[in-house]
Amino acid sequence: MRNLNWTEKLAILFTLVLGASLLFQLFYVVPYLRNRDVERTQQRQRETAWALARELQIPLERIRGQIQKLAKRAEFVGMNATAQKAVLLEHARSSHLLTDCFVLLPDFQAHAATAETVPAWAEMIGRRCAKQIERGRTEHIVFADPRFSPDADLVGSAIAAPITAKDGDVLGYLVAGIRLNELISTVANYRLDVEQTAFVVTGKGQVVAHSELDALTPQAVLLSLDYGHQPLIQANLRGQHGQSGEYD
Repeated sequence: MRNLNWTEKLAILFTLVLGASLLFQLFYVVPYLRNRDVERTQQRQRETAWALARELQIPLERIRGQIQKLAKRAEFVGMNATAQKAVLLEHARSSHLLTDCFVLLPDFQAHAATAETVPAWAEMIGRRCAKQIERGRTEHIVFADPRFSPDADLVGSAIAAPITAKDGDVLGYLVAGIRLNELISTVANYRLDVEQTAFVVTGKGQVVAHSELDALTPQAVLLSLDYGHQPLIQANLRGQHGQSGEYD
């Protein structure tokens, strides 16, 4: 080193400084930038998920409140079939989300209805409501799993609420069909960032809506998808709010 002239020494020093700078960028600066980019992406994912969930939840919560109020109205508590049918028809016609509505007796026979016959899904959700009541949850509102009706070009669910007397006896069950087509369209047309995908699943992992798929296909391909085995979905169903990448 002593035999080198000052220009050669300066060149070596410059090389060492440059090398140290590159190592610093490689082992600290670059990973920091990458982590910061990941954090921003995950934060954006959270914001998008919460915003979309709120947009979907508002109309469903409105229906929930509407059904709860109807079940407590005098026409329903008094089990006046004629008055009940008139109210159900009015609400079914005025709502873009409600389909057929029914009042079922404790034996699940129709007492009042907007349709001539009681479909299987209405009786099924009524029985589920009855089971909740048996467990002591008289105020419980039950939502049914989504179903696809190709003849009506409809993806639907259902909601049921108990009709109870003042003494707590169950008089029947108020059941209403819910049209999910518009909510599915909201997901499909939701404004997402590049490379973002949004989907909605049930508590069992069944896909209800997907931003890259169309649920209204003759084979109901979408509703046949099961994401329940995916780590991210399992984490969310457990109440852990994670993002893609954390549970790959």
